[in-house]
Amino acid sequence: MASTSAVVYNPAQIRAAYGLPPLPASWSGLSASQLADYGAGQTIYVLDAYAYSNALSDLNAFSARFGLPSCRSVPAGTGTPGLLAAPAAQGCDFMQAYPDASGNLLATAPAYNAGWAGETALDVQWAHAIAPLARIVLLSARDANTNSLAGGVMAANRMGPGVLSMSFGAAEGSWTAQMESLWSHPGITYVASTGDSGTQVNWPAVSPKVLAVGGTTLSYSGSGSRTEVAWSGAGGGISAYTALPAYQAGLSIAGVQTAPRRTTSDVSFNADPYSGQYTAFTAPGGSTTWGAYAGTSIAAPQWAGLLAVANAKRIAKGQPHLGQWHTSLYTQLARATADYSATFLDVASGSNGACAYCRSAKGLDLATGWGTPHAAPLLSWLSTGSSGAVPPLPAAALPGGTAGSAYAWTWPATDANGAALSYANSGQPTGLAVSAAGRLTWGNPVAGSYTFGMTVTGAGGLKSSQTVTLVIAPPAAAQLSGGAWTLKTAQPFSQALAYKSASTPAFSLVGAPAGLQVSGNGVLNWSSPVTGQHSFSVKLSNAQGSTSAAVTLRVAPMTAPKLTSASTWSATAGSAWTQTLSATNPNVGTLAFSLSGAPAGLTVSGSNVMWNAPVAGSYAFTVAVKDDLGFSSTQSVVLKVSSVNRAPVMPSGSMSVPSNYTIQIAAAGYDPDGDAITYSLSGAPSGMRIQAATGLITWTKTVKGSYTVTLIGTDSRGGKGQGSLKISVN
Repeated sequence: MASTSAVVYNPAQIRAAYGLPPLPASWSGLSASQLADYGAGQTIYVLDAYAYSNALSDLNAFSARFGLPSCRSVPAGTGTPGLLAAPAAQGCDFMQAYPDASGNLLATAPAYNAGWAGETALDVQWAHAIAPLARIVLLSARDANTNSLAGGVMAANRMGPGVLSMSFGAAEGSWTAQMESLWSHPGITYVASTGDSGTQVNWPAVSPKVLAVGGTTLSYSGSGSRTEVAWSGAGGGISAYTALPAYQAGLSIAGVQTAPRRTTSDVSFNADPYSGQYTAFTAPGGSTTWGAYAGTSIAAPQWAGLLAVANAKRIAKGQPHLGQWHTSLYTQLARATADYSATFLDVASGSNGACAYCRSAKGLDLATGWGTPHAAPLLSWLSTGSSGAVPPLPAAALPGGTAGSAYAWTWPATDANGAALSYANSGQPTGLAVSAAGRLTWGNPVAGSYTFGMTVTGAGGLKSSQTVTLVIAPPAAAQLSGGAWTLKTAQPFSQALAYKSASTPAFSLVGAPAGLQVSGNGVLNWSSPVTGQHSFSVKLSNAQGSTSAAVTLRVAPMTAPKLTSASTWSATAGSAWTQTLSATNPNVGTLAFSLSGAPAGLTVSGSNVMWNAPVAGSYAFTVAVKDDLGFSSTQSVVLKVSSVNRAPVMPSGSMSVPSNYTIQIAAAGYDPDGDAITYSLSGAPSGMRIQAATGLITWTKTVKGSYTVTLIGTDSRGGKGQGSLKISVN
């Protein structure tokens, strides 16, 4: 942000105030150590929104005025970015890219926005002021939408290690959790401003993986030491949504004591408009103006430049990029009194609001974090570390174990950036061993509570130490469950008993029936159970003692299967016939059916009795059923086979009679099978009747005409015969 300031600092003054080496008279012929002092070979990603076409020209105008090296333009390319080639070994490269929301680079610049253009100017110029030889990659997002800015982070992740500066913020919310996957590159240090509206918590600074930069008011005369107080407009506070990261756990924070969730700021830098910093800005079609810019927006890129220098020094020593170094900052540097006082100015006065935790105080506070950097000793400390992810403290309490059961635990083999960790222990109980790779083993632990020392060493020699506790509980007493089961005489029985044993168990039987056995894994087996009720106990013995459980076996006597199908069957001669047999099966297994005394041609298959061509008659025979164990029973059955039915034979004839006359006709037929016949008429004239049982036809008062009457005879099995009677009435 630009403003009217009581004092305006230039790059040389800021460098002097914070302990950075002065700018050289010439940028050529620098030694390897000097190149590292100015960030050579490193990359600073500056993420802003909208286009700022004068970014490079204003940067070079800024550089020319204040003795910084000018930067040359390097094309960014388009499409999905890949790992960037190494920057120039000497001199400054400048690249401007236009990422979309997916992190792909576009050929067309986004629209211009005056506010964001000024923001971009101060970001680029003051990152360059702190690390003059670092490559600057300006990522101009399509707009200020959170998703668009996230695309810029994705692009940086694909381009490779470095430091990403983000001088923007959005009020935190529950949505910020879903953005955590953005901070995925182990070689990138993510830096963001906390905001310029006093006590507040903004994204992305609130992320536990982003270095949150607050603001101070700088007072520096040009010589001697600087003084700083918390800037009233600096952001910082307690998150309402982001969980407390492990590196902040248990810390005492001014006005808060132990924080419930993530707090910002982590660190700070000059940001007050009344102690502003020169920045060049040229609007499209305008002339270059020089203004005093400030805010945490200008603090974040300066921290980015400082960390780029740290990376240059680390690479020169064969160490990896710093990456996310919160753990190192909080758990090692800030806890080491001498190192902390040497590397940071503990800003202990001022506030960023009226709340109890808004004031700055000694140690960690929300307005300024741990304070502002003493650059030279801080860079020295950072460049002698392992990877910026200092070895994590071992857990104070290990998972418990059980006496007599082998115990094992493994600590991480590498830190968050993949650097190897080594472990050493002291004061451990006899038999417990810890390998250098972090594998703790105890083959036969003894019950008790043990404390011993653990030290973790990172690749650069940084150490974390902790007293850890391991509790070995006595082994649990053996447990055994009995039960009651019902089984069948002579039918094999097997039943596994439920048990728990801390050591190898041995099983035995007390009062069990002959033939019953128990296996080494608690399974009861009885090949041929004996009828009756048997109660006994099973005993489990192990190294811890013994226990018993009651068992009852009720052995039921075997019973024969019983036929349940009908005992009287019927069939028709000459027509294929089948009857399905059914029977009880109390002993389970398979049933077999058989016949005895059956007529020729009658067979049984499975449970079906069949006769393909039955012969008329009545047949009595026996059906037997037998189970697998030899138990059987029989049933007497009768099969009645009826002959083929022959229809009745009915008479036919003709006769003439006078009209108005009464006639009777005996029309009885006969049945070849001797079956009773029932008689009926069809087509009879009015007044004609037939007796159903005898076939006697009666017609009173005949009527003149000719008639044909059908005489029908039906036998007891449904067979029908017909005759025709023709009557002529004159």
